[in-house]
Amino acid sequence: MTSSPLVLTVLLFASLTGLLVLAPRSSSPMTPAKEEEAVVVVGDGKGGGDGGEDDDLALLRRATLDAGEGAAMAMAPAGPKVAFMFLTNSDLTFAPLWERFFEGHGERINVYIEVLSGEPQMQSRYAARGDDAMLPEVPFDRFRVGSQFFTLARRHAVLVVRERRLWRKFRQPCLNPDSCYPEEHYFPTLLDMADPAGVARYTLTHVNWTGSVHGHPHKYTADEVSAELVADLRRSKNATYDYMFARKFSPECLGPLMDIADTVLFND
Repeated sequence: MTSSPLVLTVLLFASLTGLLVLAPRSSSPMTPAKEEEAVVVVGDGKGGGDGGEDDDLALLRRATLDAGEGAAMAMAPAGPKVAFMFLTNSDLTFAPLWERFFEGHGERINVYIEVLSGEPQMQSRYAARGDDAMLPEVPFDRFRVGSQFFTLARRHAVLVVRERRLWRKFRQPCLNPDSCYPEEHYFPTLLDMADPAGVARYTLTHVNWTGSVHGHPHKYTADEVSAELVADLRRSKNATYDYMFARKFSPECLGPLMDIADTVLFND
């Protein structure tokens, strides 16, 4: 995506049971973190009731008001900040690793956690809510599938929180739950339809599809974790930039990853 000095980067993360930070920590001096935690829980995301939806709408209204015309300039922070959003439907197994990554940078980051309620072909994904359920707003030739991991420029983040028209289609009940992955479908489709020239068509997340099982990529085990593996995962053969993240890692990988966090993951 295109960027400018005023861009606020928002990283959306899902499937956290298989996530490893591969980006080295910045060597530039950072402002010491304040006493308070930089973690905000923004909702329980439970489906089927009005409470979670009402909470989400309240947050969306606040976000769109804050991002109104001229507000971006008036409310811009003194220094650049990065917002991390974790979308999860399970325990944050790798939370200690992320805490190590964020350590000492509390004034440079905002962290949000959204707890969600609970590998088909394109056509089955498109028709997961019914053969014509997405029409007329989303014809099949405009339907997109992508990674769950996104970096959004400020204008795209505002677009996502304001948009309701396409979301009404994607939030419909699924006839085949195994084909419904909104984080893989809604964001790529929305951004491609709204700003096709502003979308970068590559990923910063490494995924190993060798020996995949039932549509799931290879899951690294504790025995596979090493400095050599991290170096290999960072190298990108096809993308414009080297990978910053990788998946999937089993929960047992947390110990070995913590062991090399300071010497390898965050200190090149």
